[in-house]
Parts: sequence; structure tokens; C-alpha cells
Amino acid sequence: MRRVLMLAALVCSFSGMARAFDVTGGHVGFQFGALSVNSAPLSGENTAVSGGVDMAFGPDFSLSVALNAMNPPILLGAGDANVLSMQGTYQVSDAVALGVFADRYWARGSTFSTQIITHFGVEATAQIDPFSITAFVARGRNQVGVTSDAYGIDAGLTLDNGFDFSLFYRNEDVAGLTARQYGVHMGYLISRGSATPVYMTASVANADFTFGENRLFHLGITIPLGNSRPKGARFFHRHSPEVDIFSYVGRDTSPCTCP
Repeated sequence: MRRVLMLAALVCSFSGMARAFDVTGGHVGFQFGALSVNSAPLSGENTAVSGGVDMAFGPDFSLSVALNAMNPPILLGAGDANVLSMQGTYQVSDAVALGVFADRYWARGSTFSTQIITHFGVEATAQIDPFSITAFVARGRNQVGVTSDAYGIDAGLTLDNGFDFSLFYRNEDVAGLTARQYGVHMGYLISRGSATPVYMTASVANADFTFGENRLFHLGITIPLGNSRPKGARFFHRHSPEVDIFSYVGRDTSPCTCP
């Protein structure tokens, strides 16, 4: 009898948790990226897949969880890279939202040990139709204790015909080096009648890091689910230009001069 009562209490507890939030939407996505390195034979390209879910805890607080996955071209042999992101957002007013986030990046390959980098930070968004601006600051730390400081800003314009445009700048200082991305983005939300909406994106950015200046090009397709309406530039890692740039670095293709 005691076990039955304990099981009933457990079921009631989970039922209460389920009623505490509502799943409001989510997304699935596909992204192609190409990196053109000017000063070294390290140009590369890659594809990434993503998925996420959005939850609401009352009218003002929401939680988003997303996972991006790819096989970076810099890995010789089998390998994979993933970014798990969680962000809680509080809607201060109709125009202002504040959020906190945690991102966990891990990569495994046959030529090096597992890399793990965790970022924590805060993000703020202000929106006065048709304009919006989003900014973040973050602190990163890898598995051996090396830290980094990152920040970024995105200023956007959304039109009634489904198009949106934005300018973005992201910077990360790590181990005395600076990773930087700045560029332009264009998106288009296809949504007619009851058909499932599709969000198409394209962006081009200058990306600077250890191998000098290079060009990074993104194409993406996102299928929003439920009430989700994504907009803005798509990145493999939203808050780390270091990770995002290196995720597209290719193998060294220079000819061997060894005897």
C-alpha cells in the first residue's frame, strides 16, 4: 500500500510539473557554411543540423533549448562537434527582454582528445517595430581552464513582406588572440495560409583569427514549429566566434615538399 501511495504521489508531482509550463514551439534546421582563407590553404565547408524546443513558464518567462551538430572538416578521420544551448528569457515589457544563457560545446576526433568549451552569459533585446537590436556578453572556459571573453551585437530590420535584414558584430578574446566576425544577414520567412512556414537565411562575414582575414558564408533553412518565429543570422555557435570560425576550417591542402 505504501508503494502505491508513493507511486501516486510521484505521478501527481510530474503532473504538476507538466502543468507548470507549456511547450510553445521549436524548430528544426539545416545550415551550410563555407570558409575562404586568404593567407593559408585551409579553406573548408561544412553542413550542420539543428533542433530545439521553446517552453513558456507563465506570460513573461520562457526557456529555449537547442542542439547543433556537425562533422568539422578539420578532423582527420571520424569526428563530430556539437553545441547544446539553453537560454532563459524574461519579458520585461513588450519592447525589452533580458536573458541568461549557457552553451556547451564538445568536439571529438581521431587525431586529438575531446575538446569541451562552456560559455555563460547574458543577452538583452530591444524591439520597436520594425527595428530590433540584440546584444550579449559571455565568459568561456575550456576543459583545461583557459578562459575567453566574448560579446556581440545584432541590429535588424523586419519588413511586412517576410524579409528581414541585419548587421552583426561578434568578438572573442582568448589566450591573447582575438576572434572576430562582422557582416550582413538576410532572411525570408515563407508562410502562406496553413502551410508550414520555412525561414531561409543567407549571411556573409569577414572573420579574423590566427590565420588572418577570411570570408565566411552561411546558407540556412529553418522550419519553425508552433509559435516560434526565428529571425536573424544563423551561427553554429551563437556566442563564440572562435568556435564558429574553427568549425569551418578545412584540412591543409598545400602540396607536401618533404623528400
